[in-house]
Amino acid sequence: MLLATWLLNRLLFRREPGGFVMELPPYRRPKWGQVIWHTLVHQVGHTMSRAVMIAAPATFLIWLLGNLPPGAPFERTAVGHLVRALAPLGHPFGLSGEMLTALLFTLPAKEIVVSSLAMTYGLQTTLADSQDILGHLAQTWTPLVSFSFLTFYMFYLPCLVTVWATWKESLSVKWTLTSLLVSLLMASVITVIVYQGGRLLGFT
Repeated sequence: MLLATWLLNRLLFRREPGGFVMELPPYRRPKWGQVIWHTLVHQVGHTMSRAVMIAAPATFLIWLLGNLPPGAPFERTAVGHLVRALAPLGHPFGLSGEMLTALLFTLPAKEIVVSSLAMTYGLQTTLADSQDILGHLAQTWTPLVSFSFLTFYMFYLPCLVTVWATWKESLSVKWTLTSLLVSLLMASVITVIVYQGGRLLGFT
């Protein structure tokens, strides 16, 4: 965050005013009834509605891509073709085509990363159980690969809801795309440093 802020201030916001003052509201003793109601309606309700409106349709789309054409082996499905196409891009980061495809599928909602990995690895034709994929990853991913995946996953492009919020607040396609580019570049640089640095230190 500090590095990204420093670079943006030097490269893009040199002529922008830097002063910002926000007045804090007075502190009051919380009313627990309002706190519980606000938590249930605005937080839990928002999360559940997001799962129904975004995560569920995205998961269903992943299932379709992993099972079309019907009866075809995994390598000939849409997901299989995408895995092969993205595989070369992940070599500098220690990421496989299955990982990159799963990351691409999580753009609508990052919460579906485990089910996305299950489909991209061709381990199941449904998205009902995640235990198989977790066991498979524990046996096949090295600690360095796991840490590299988590690093890229945490820093790369935000979910589409965040992208929409960025555009809504800025009303600028330029700054929305800039925020995406900065996130992707930072994720790529940090992950390359983590993976290649880990290899140099012998964590293979």
